[in-house]
Amino acid sequence: MTNFPTNKTILITFFVIVSWFGFKFINNANDLFFQLNYNWDKEETLKEYGNATVDSINYNYISINTTSKLQPNPKNTYKLYNDNDSYYFRYTYSIIKETNNKFYGVEWITDIPNSEISSYVFEEINLDLNQKGGVSTITIGDNYLLKNEAKYFRKFLAKQENIFFKGKSKDIFNYPHEAIKNNTSKKIIDQLECIDFADNYILFFGSADKAMSFDEIKKNLEVIIGKLENAKKIVFITLPPSTIKDIDDFNKNYNKVIKEIAEKSSIKIVDSYTLFKDDVQKYIRKDGISLSKDAYYLLAKKVSENLI
Repeated sequence: MTNFPTNKTILITFFVIVSWFGFKFINNANDLFFQLNYNWDKEETLKEYGNATVDSINYNYISINTTSKLQPNPKNTYKLYNDNDSYYFRYTYSIIKETNNKFYGVEWITDIPNSEISSYVFEEINLDLNQKGGVSTITIGDNYLLKNEAKYFRKFLAKQENIFFKGKSKDIFNYPHEAIKNNTSKKIIDQLECIDFADNYILFFGSADKAMSFDEIKKNLEVIIGKLENAKKIVFITLPPSTIKDIDDFNKNYNKVIKEIAEKSSIKIVDSYTLFKDDVQKYIRKDGISLSKDAYYLLAKKVSENLI
């Protein structure tokens, strides 16, 4: 008597395994191959820069020489192409010196061009992201939703939650947002006059409010929450811990104000200070202020839980 399974059992098992892996691949394809998220059928050329030469290149940087000086815009996407291939990228910031254009914080939508080939045609294009749809959501904030590893926050959140991001600006992954460099609670009050309505609002700011008294900050936060009172969900992320004592003390006091406001309203709190304080090395970068990629992943997870 044999203990080996029958051929029929082996065949059924094989098809089950193949089907499972196929499902996993399809389910994760848009994350593994992020270019699948773009609406390629509606690619629109905004500016044609003509012939260009790639001076140097790697996974997050490219230097391009053009025939005339550029005024690039990080809200848009850039395309290099020749007779054989096309390459698309977005970037965080640029340094332009005459006809040399250095792009930093580059994210390649497609493969990276072959470093041995330098001659291309260069264009600035509009290439929209195909968002899944779902509940409209706007992220409002300062550097914590804009700089360094903040680019991953909306990407992580989009993967976990069925939401549709709105906003006038776009991050490096093309997700719309309303984060502004060095934004303050006072500026946000005016900013809200120009922001579209959304079902959900995610707030993460306060680091640039140091010139204000906490009484003024509290009044500003009350006005902000009042202006958003028709939203289905408002999630406020508190300021994180810092290895710099003055900043850490300010953040703790600012968080007390946020929590006081939350007690009198229906807003949800994601307490980043508590989340990160026991493992600062993992969640706070070497500058002692900005957050790591792991921190944004955890924040996206906790925010998602509060949007349910």
